Amino acid sequence: CGARGRWQWPRHGARSAEGARIESNYAADPIPLSDVLTAPDAALPDDAQWRPVEAVGTYADGGSVVLRARPVEGTPAVHVLAPLVVTMADGARAVLIVDRGWLPAGSEEVAGGIPDPPEGQVRVEARMRPPEEPSPRVGPPGQVYAIDPPAVLAASGAPGDVTSLPVLKAYAVLVSENPPAAVSPETLPAPGTGLGSNLSYAFQWWVFAL
Repeated sequence: CGARGRWQWPRHGARSAEGARIESNYAADPIPLSDVLTAPDAALPDDAQWRPVEAVGTYADGGSVVLRARPVEGTPAVHVLAPLVVTMADGARAVLIVDRGWLPAGSEEVAGGIPDPPEGQVRVEARMRPPEEPSPRVGPPGQVYAIDPPAVLAASGAPGDVTSLPVLKAYAVLVSENPPAAVSPETLPAPGTGLGSNLSYAFQWWVFAL
C-alpha cells in the first residue's frame, strides 16, 4: 500500500507543475515565434508550452486538414488544421501547423463545411504546443487522427515548394488572425488545470497501509 501511494505522489506533482505552467503562460503577452523556436529543427522547450507567440506568414494553398475525433467539452467535434509558411530568425522558410479551432463533427462531410484560412500575408497570434505522437490510424484524404506536423503537411495538399520546406517540431493553437478569415472555426477552450485524483489516491493508499 505504501508503494502504491508513492507511485501516485509524483503523478500529482507532474499535474501540479503542468497546471502552474498553463496558468503562467496562457495569459502571457505574445512574443515572436523565433524567441521560442530558434531554428526549424529546434524542439519546443517545456517552459514554452501554451506560451502565446506572434508570427507573420502565408497559409499554404491546398486547403485545410481535418483532425478527426476530437470532442470539445463533451461535444463531438473536429479540428481545422492549416500549414502556415513563416520565416525564421535566420531567414529560412519553414512550416508551422496551426490549429485554427473546432467545428461540429460531420462538418467535414458537407460541401464548404470547412472554412478556408485568410489569403495573403497574415499576422497570427497562437499558443505553442508540442507535437503529438503519430497515429497508426489512416484517415480519408485531407484528414488525420493526430497533430503530427509532417503528417498534417502531407495531408494538406500543399504545393511542392511548401511540402519541401522543413516543418517546425511544434504546432500552434490559434488565438487570432489579422486580417481575419471570412468564416472562422470556433475558438478552442482553455485547457483544464485541475489536479485530478492522484493526491487523494496517494493518501488513501497510505491510510490503508496504516
